Amino acid sequence: MPARLGITLIVAVFLAATAAADVQFISPVSGSQAVGVQVIEIESTSTGIDRVEFRVDGLLAGVARSAPWRIEFDFGESLATREITAEVFSAHYQHRERGTIRTATPGIGETVTVRLVEVPIQFRGRKIPSSRDLSVFENGTRQEILELRNSRGPTSFLFVVDRSSSMSNGKLRSALEAVGGELSSLRSGDDARIVFFNHLVDAPQPVATKKDVERIRVEPSGGTSLRDAVASLQPGRRAVVIVITDGGDRNSELTDEEALRKVTRGNVTLFAIALGSGNARGFLRQSATSTGGRVLQSSPQRLAADLRSVMAEVDTRWIVSYQSSNIAAGWRTIEVSARGAMAVRAERKGYYAQ
Repeated sequence: MPARLGITLIVAVFLAATAAADVQFISPVSGSQAVGVQVIEIESTSTGIDRVEFRVDGLLAGVARSAPWRIEFDFGESLATREITAEVFSAHYQHRERGTIRTATPGIGETVTVRLVEVPIQFRGRKIPSSRDLSVFENGTRQEILELRNSRGPTSFLFVVDRSSSMSNGKLRSALEAVGGELSSLRSGDDARIVFFNHLVDAPQPVATKKDVERIRVEPSGGTSLRDAVASLQPGRRAVVIVITDGGDRNSELTDEEALRKVTRGNVTLFAIALGSGNARGFLRQSATSTGGRVLQSSPQRLAADLRSVMAEVDTRWIVSYQSSNIAAGWRTIEVSARGAMAVRAERKGYYAQ
């Protein structure tokens, strides 16, 4: 056999063996609809995996370097068909395998449904409520309650901190001290990140302890893109967003409505601690009201105490969850009622489905 032919056959056998390896998409499922922030996750039969590269429509979307092999990706609001590829490198990058799926474009009359909706509630009454005591309505249609619990479960805390020039004179320093002081109150399964913004939005920084925050070096400078910062978040699971700002917004590209649509798409509760009376207060109030949070007017001296009250409120809330039966895109209102003498109030007023 000529040497060149032997090499060709060896390469052909190697490629065939590589192609035979299995890449299984866990999420999203082939043929499903992809919209908003979703997890892209695969399983592979390969051993000794070095990394997995994920691409959406040919562009690199993210890299996973350890199991579980997954990333979070924002598919946006378009319902167009997307091609998702996972390329698995193993055996010290000597082996490579690839899997590809395509998401579905909805047909005429189809819309996207939300699988699970969580609503923070407050109640007053002599007895502890059960799911039988409550009724949940979405756009006026009664929904089936899946669970009622008085534990928030594992939560992502996203501290969105203004670092614009108006946060000088001790405001930014007080914000960081307050955040660092509350990290010790996180529970098992929680995680926390800080997102700084001025006229630009920084990448989220994971923080776990007060020392992590103390090591951050940041100074007030630049303008303010508050709406862009809040709308850029991609928590991927139940999340509490706490915005600390002087309230101004001079540089955001997104309008109030565009940012609000992004904020209300997932199971996010937004609180805001305002150190001033800037022009973004209306957006913060609307976001907080819609998602079940609130806006606190504060000062550098009261900031730590106000943040502590927010964290305590999050820990003591009840959560009711349900499977949405709605097929209409757009804004979906949420109402919760109780039977008998019990009084209940839904903290989350609705969400946007696209």
